[in-house]
Amino acid sequence: MLSPYSAAVAACLPEIIPELTQVMVDMKKEVKDKSTETMANVATCVGNIDIDPFIPTLIECINNVDEVPECVHKLAATTFVQQAGANSRPLLSSTWAVSNTLKHPTHPEHPLLPP
Repeated sequence: MLSPYSAAVAACLPEIIPELTQVMVDMKKEVKDKSTETMANVATCVGNIDIDPFIPTLIECINNVDEVPECVHKLAATTFVQQAGANSRPLLSSTWAVSNTLKHPTHPEHPLLPP
């Protein structure tokens, strides 16, 4: 879908991915579904052969923070040959940012806060 524009989209990934990440956790199912679909399309432009197989897992982590430990385990078991450049960092950092938001002690869904 993005192939004629992949280079242009790849250059904008540091701006695109954080914005998409915010709407991927939207309360409205339609917004969440469309933004997740868009993230999957945009992530094809990352262009890192080591990270490409993990893109679906990274996207799932943004939607479901409970998947983060398994994703980290999979990434840790990988031998990275290609350097993680500017195109791959936004997807990785967005995944960690979402997981840390829910783990932050002042977040309303934090397990130690009273109901």
